Order: sequence, then C-alpha cells, then structure tokens
Amino acid sequence: MKRKSLIIAGISGILSLFIFGGVARAQAVRSAESVTVPKNQVINSMLYSSGTDIKIEGTINGDLFCFGTNIVISGIVLGDIYCFGQNITFTGNASGSVRLAGQDITYSGKSLGSVSLLASKVTVQNGTDIGRDLLVAASNTTIDGKIGRDASIAATNATITGTIGRDLGGRYQFLTLAPSANVKGSIDYTSQNDLLKSSSTQVGGNISRRDVAAKSGTQLPSIYVFGAYIFISLLIVSLTVVLIFPKLFTKTTKEISERTGATIGKGLLTLFIAPIILIVISATLVGIPLAGLAFAAWLVVLFMSGPIFAYYVGHRVTKGKHSPFVTMLVGSVIVLLLYLIPIVNAIIGLVVGIVGSGAAVGALKHHKAVSKKA
Repeated sequence: MKRKSLIIAGISGILSLFIFGGVARAQAVRSAESVTVPKNQVINSMLYSSGTDIKIEGTINGDLFCFGTNIVISGIVLGDIYCFGQNITFTGNASGSVRLAGQDITYSGKSLGSVSLLASKVTVQNGTDIGRDLLVAASNTTIDGKIGRDASIAATNATITGTIGRDLGGRYQFLTLAPSANVKGSIDYTSQNDLLKSSSTQVGGNISRRDVAAKSGTQLPSIYVFGAYIFISLLIVSLTVVLIFPKLFTKTTKEISERTGATIGKGLLTLFIAPIILIVISATLVGIPLAGLAFAAWLVVLFMSGPIFAYYVGHRVTKGKHSPFVTMLVGSVIVLLLYLIPIVNAIIGLVVGIVGSGAAVGALKHHKAVSKKA
C-alpha cells in the first residue's frame, strides 16, 4: 500500500474528480430549501442540488453533486457521488465512486468504485459493500461491512468490525479490531499505541506499527478534519452566493476579460490605497461615521473577491458552456486546491484580492455609468 499523506491524497482525488469528471455532459440543477427526487423519478443527466434538506430516492443517470444541511441518499446513482453537508446518510447504490464530507456521516450502501469519507464522526454500517478502496478521515469511526480492496484511515479512535479485502493502513490514536474483523492483507499503521485485537480477529498478513510523538498522534486527525471543514465552508459560501447573484458574476467575469489592466489597477487601489484613505478619514471626528460605512463596504468587496475570481477561473475552464452553479463549482475547487500548496497559496491569495476586488469595483462603476445613460 502506498504510504502517502492520507488526507492530501483524498482531497486531491476529490478535487481532480470535481474538475475533470464529466464536465462535458448535460446537467440538471435543483436549488431550494428542500430538494427531493422521489422513488419513481428518473433524471437522465448529472444532478447538482443544494438546499437545507436533500433527499435522493429515485434514479440519477449520471453523477450526483449535492450541498446541504441534511442529505439522505437512498436511490440509485449511475455515476459518481460528491456531497457536502452537515449530516449525510447514504443507503443507496452507486455505480461509480462516492465522495462525502460533513460533520456526521452514516454509510450503509453499495458502490462499485472507491469511497472517501471526511467528517467528525463516520459510521460504516453492516451491509455496506464497497467495490474498491475506502478512505476515511474522522475523529471517531466504526468500519463494518465489506471493503473490496484497501482501507486507509486517519482517526483518533477507529474500530474495525467488518471485512477488508486487502491491506489496512493509516494513522490513529487508538485502533481496535473486533472479534468479527477480518483483514485479508497486512496491517501497516502509524500510532503511539499498539492496536487492540481479539484472539479471534483474522489478519492474513503482517502487522507493523510506526511510532509517532504523542502530540502529533493525537492532533493530526483533528487538523485534517478542521482543514476539510474550512474547504467545505468556503465552497458552500461561493455556491450560495452565485445562486443568489448569478448576474453579478457574469458582469465581473466580463470586466476581467475585457478590461484586465483596469481591473488590476482598481484592485491595487482597493487592496492597498483604500485602507490608508480610511485611516485618514477616521482620524477626524466628523469622518468616523463615514469611515465606518466605507470600511464595511471595503470588507464586503474583499469578501466577494474570492468567489468573483473563482467564477472567472471556472468560466475560463468550462469555456462558458455550463450553468453559473457548475462554473462556480469548478472554479472554486481549483482555487481552493491552489490554496493547499505552500508559497503558491500566498501568491494566489494576492492575485485573488487584486483581481477579485478590482472586478467588483469595476462592475459597480460600469453599472452606475449604464444607469446614468438610461
């Protein structure tokens, strides 16, 4: 089993699949407080859904993307699944791979491909059938059912009660193998503690432990989960904003494409000169209220610079052939991936601030000019 960093591999896999998986196929977009695909419904395309409560009970003839608070998938997905939410329950069937991230994940379905689960708590229940590999990052996890190939886990506490077709690896604080556990290959794990297993536990290969310092052993899984939460939060923010203000991002993308130099100039002024002006204004008693309003507006522009730049990137990659939701999804994932790379993240942060804020200011100025002419 390859001993690469567990979560970096998992996130990279998710990102690459988001970017390149099926972007040329048709798609359906559903966004509401409650989104339901009933049992008797068949959607012959990829489905992008967002809402507070999402229920997928029917059949999706394509990939499924979903973002919500409570997500329940009990239907059939003839493709891959990518879902981000607070509470996710999967009891369905997927012909491809499944990628889920949230706070609490319960998995008891079937998939022909691999499964990646990132959450605070992950429960893989009895009856689960995963055709290929299982990748888990969680504080607490229980793995039951059948895993076709390898299982890699990063967790504070992990309990294995099911069957793993090949090797078990990962990083743990405490790893427990129940009497019913059956690991047909080897166990190669990193921990400060020896694993706990019953005499009736079946292990087909060797068991080897790599020692770690107590501090890193206990903190590493929570760091991974925290990073996953940050990634999910930023992605959800971008997707929510584009659903509310789709025309805004069309205008800012046009602003960047047609007036690149002016956009950069406005961005530099907004990012570096505007704070100085605000400080000068706030130095006078009369200017304090005005400075407060201007500072709030400045923060809004900076906040929007990330989604604006991400949408522009997504538009360039997809060549404007997809809906605003899909465009923002692709662009946000690419930008967030760049933020994971040391040194590059500082550069991309500066570019996002300059280009994004410049486009926001430019689009606002252009809108005022058009309004005056009208």
